[in-house]
Amino acid sequence: MKRLKTQSGFTLIETFVAVTILVMAIVGPLTMASQSASYASFARDQTVANFLAQDAIEYVRWIRDTNQLNYYASPTDSLLTNASWLNGGGILGPCIGSTCYFDSSWSDLWTNTNHLPQSCVSSSCPPMRFDESSGLYNYTSGNDSRYTRTVSITESNCSTGKPCEAIASTTVSWMNGTLSHSVTLRETLTRWANY
Repeated sequence: MKRLKTQSGFTLIETFVAVTILVMAIVGPLTMASQSASYASFARDQTVANFLAQDAIEYVRWIRDTNQLNYYASPTDSLLTNASWLNGGGILGPCIGSTCYFDSSWSDLWTNTNHLPQSCVSSSCPPMRFDESSGLYNYTSGNDSRYTRTVSITESNCSTGKPCEAIASTTVSWMNGTLSHSVTLRETLTRWANY
């Protein structure tokens, strides 16, 4: 009698198990890499939005400070009365009690009326633009960006002998695919001049 020789090899089930393990070993790291890229993109967008929001708050503070310093330079200036400590010359008028937008690179507000803050139409502000040559966000040059920035200011009642306060609020919103995101910053501003 002849003895049958057994041949060794993979069965169909062993092959299926091996392929399944290989696929899981490849898909896991690829999924993590894809999610990491998505999280990095969101973190970048959120960082830019935070900087744009802080930029708007700093701009409002700069206008307030300039108004205060102008009052000290000319204390009889009728534009800088007790009631207009923040809005001297009507510069922030469109932002008080409503939403507005402005380009923070405009520093000639007191002499160029084209550079004053603008009211948002129906509470909808235009998107900011990104100028690739300068690397700056603005409203005059470059292509539309994904970011929209709105600013609003709420003043408290000012009366003689009491400090005046205002709350400046800025919201930067953007779309990431079909999801809407936003960052909001608020700051309380006070009248630091004693007049």
